[in-house]
Amino acid sequence: MNRKSLAAILAVLIAAATALAVGCGGGLPGDSVAKVGDTYIGNEDFTEKVEAFASMYGLKEADSPADYKDLETQVLKMMVQTTMAVQKAPELGVTVTDKEIAAEIDALAQEYFNGDQAALETALTEQGQTLDDLRKETRESLLTQKVRDEVTKNATSASDQEIKAYFEENKSGFITEPTVEARLILVPVAGRPPDDTTPTTAATEPTTATAPGTEPTTTTTTGPSEIDWARALATASRLRLDLLTGGDWNRLARQYSDDEATKYSGGEVGPVAEGDLVGKYGQEFEDVLWTLAVDQISEPVETAAGYYVIQVTKTIDSREKTLDEAREEIRAILVGMAESEAWEQWFEATAAELGVIYRADLKPTTTTIQSTTTTVKP
Repeated sequence: MNRKSLAAILAVLIAAATALAVGCGGGLPGDSVAKVGDTYIGNEDFTEKVEAFASMYGLKEADSPADYKDLETQVLKMMVQTTMAVQKAPELGVTVTDKEIAAEIDALAQEYFNGDQAALETALTEQGQTLDDLRKETRESLLTQKVRDEVTKNATSASDQEIKAYFEENKSGFITEPTVEARLILVPVAGRPPDDTTPTTAATEPTTATAPGTEPTTTTTTGPSEIDWARALATASRLRLDLLTGGDWNRLARQYSDDEATKYSGGEVGPVAEGDLVGKYGQEFEDVLWTLAVDQISEPVETAAGYYVIQVTKTIDSREKTLDEAREEIRAILVGMAESEAWEQWFEATAAELGVIYRADLKPTTTTIQSTTTTVKP
């Protein structure tokens, strides 16, 4: 895990950035990028967070200067947001306990370091961070979330009339994707695990001779041979014939399939939309899946993992949801909109009250960075 990836975790805040009532530039010292009340936001901390987000999004300033500038303004807006929330938390009766902070850090250690706190601390140290730094960032993030919860606590419902009106105005947004339900058996190729995509050609490498004057010995590493592939194809073809003549999917999947996710459930996958299984089973699998009629059993499909035998058991066409089907989804949308509006109003008023000042070139726009959960790998 590199410094930028962990910095991204420390930088991720509750993002509901808004158009704030702010001043620009005047009175800021050279090492600051913004002022919130009596608190200055330093350039070094700001730059680190921008670099973390840029790394997360794969964004380079040289390639996309306009996008990078927009990222800078939005990151600073989030930092201002957090600073405001921390300052106003006592007034709102919002606190964060040491126990809550510890629970968040424990969860982080569990997710990325298998619960090993020492490994987390080592990773922090390697990146010039400390556990106290992480506690501080965690406290601020939790305070921001709690302040937002407090500010938006009354935005909790939507009337049936509002739900119906939203549905009528946005019917095109409530169309279900076509889906299929299917089942599969994966026949692996001898000498290759299901997720192995290494070349099948033999590789011969010399090793050090055991004594002066002797010929070097060689070690040959091979992948599956053409015979291995032919045997796997023969097995898959025989399984397909068994299934066509009434063979039991549960028994045959348990006995032959190398797909651990489905072998104990009769090979069942789905319901899935088009494209859902490309990452898991490959494009070759996906291409055949969407050509099959209901109950049709495919010819063996060759992929890097081996041969798949596939059957579609059900198809559901695209259709427009009814109001009743969309009701809870719409309710959540309307509540979310009401929460965002309440949050925006609070920030506008609080920004004016505290006299927020931005460096002139970093005044925020209305574009927002969405809430992000960053995957960090050791």
